[in-house]
Amino acid sequence: MSYELKRDNSLETLVDIAGGFTGDAYTQNISLSRRSGGKQYQQYTIDISEFPSFLINDRDSVFVGEILKTYANRVAIEGAVWKPGNYELSDKIKTVKDLVAIAEGLTDNAFAGRAQIIRTRLDKSLEVIPINISRILMGQNPDVTLQKDDKIFVSSINDLKESETVTIKGEVNIPDSIFRYGKGMTIQDLIIMSKGLKHSASLARIEVARRVKDANAIVVSDQRAELFSFTIPENLELTEEINSFELMPYDVVFVRRSPGYQEQLNLFIRGEVNFEGEYTISNANYRLSDLVNAAGGITPEAYAKGANLQRKVTVEDLQRIRSVNKLAKVANRENQGSETINLEEDILKIGDYYPIGIDLTAALADPQSIANITMREGDVLRIPTFDNTVSISGAVYYPTSMTYDARFSIRDYIRGAGDYSDMAKRRPFIIYMNGNIATYGSRNAKVEPGCKIVVPYKQYREPMNTQAWISISTSIVSMAAMVTSLFK
Repeated sequence: MSYELKRDNSLETLVDIAGGFTGDAYTQNISLSRRSGGKQYQQYTIDISEFPSFLINDRDSVFVGEILKTYANRVAIEGAVWKPGNYELSDKIKTVKDLVAIAEGLTDNAFAGRAQIIRTRLDKSLEVIPINISRILMGQNPDVTLQKDDKIFVSSINDLKESETVTIKGEVNIPDSIFRYGKGMTIQDLIIMSKGLKHSASLARIEVARRVKDANAIVVSDQRAELFSFTIPENLELTEEINSFELMPYDVVFVRRSPGYQEQLNLFIRGEVNFEGEYTISNANYRLSDLVNAAGGITPEAYAKGANLQRKVTVEDLQRIRSVNKLAKVANRENQGSETINLEEDILKIGDYYPIGIDLTAALADPQSIANITMREGDVLRIPTFDNTVSISGAVYYPTSMTYDARFSIRDYIRGAGDYSDMAKRRPFIIYMNGNIATYGSRNAKVEPGCKIVVPYKQYREPMNTQAWISISTSIVSMAAMVTSLFK
């Protein structure tokens, strides 16, 4: 730091005020920088004998250096010895044999046939001197005199070979575990090391895959691995068959999932049934009618024709949707010459569920019919009450809802909503309460109670004014709200 001194204070006084030298300070001389004549600086190197007589001037800057990071008498030994580290080069420790002795000798796994002395030359380059340390210790080879900064490195047998491991996969509590291989290790040992078997594990089929090794081979073999299959008792006691089978380095043990183990798969039913709530799929062929029967059947107020099913999105579903969207982009570019539709991933998010079009009336009437679909985990079946309205939205002048009238056609309902707008694409479609969709002109395009009639917009061709864009935005929001409410 900076200090305030009197005019006759010396460099020795300044060092004392600063608390004295630290343990690693180089004290033989000190560097001092001083302004000279107001134009430039002058450098001084003050010897230790001059500290008491050298006077300090205003704004002098003093720098105390560190001692050199070198050793005058150090040697080292590393690797397969009991006490590796740095040692003093002296009359007691001056040869390889002396240094190994002070390090308590070689470990049992030392590769004693060869070691290296790493020596630093005068130009600071390194020299590696190989030695047979075993012969030196037994007196069969002459001992080697050490020099300052010599380092002996003794390898271990384990350092000279690939790390040997075994792996266990499948129905264990710590799957995909890799353990260090040990001589005599068995399948049971590996299962215990991975915290035991899961309830889902099959004891009837545990497989071991072993590497194929032939160091003397000169052609490629067709065999890729050796496979072994075993059964294991539930208490993991050693049987004669398994006790005689010893794992080898790099073996992979597969604990298969038992085909007789099934976790509970649940689904839900809401609305007009006698006992709504959560139910468990009892068999692989659990159908729509089975769920309704388990819930005590539908109530008199139920509108079975409007029942809808929502299915939980799986990873496979998302992958399939992404593939379809990619194909849609390619087809759009080919048809339009450029990509006019931006299928952003955020816009395409469908949430946790998606609708499945069903016909509950047909499924209940004939449980053997194709309408009685197989249920899946997470399915939500909703059975509403009767809704005698019809909603009309999209490219009409006055989106609205009207009372259902069996005499009305699609065209009649569109006229009731103000008729087609100038931007309407006159191919309306119907979204039914059960999730099915029908387009105008198709055989099954019949208006039913609770359905939604949607009039799509024409494809954009020319720039539109602000009012037109606002109209489209409003209709899109309206359609989104309508679809959301349909499946709630």
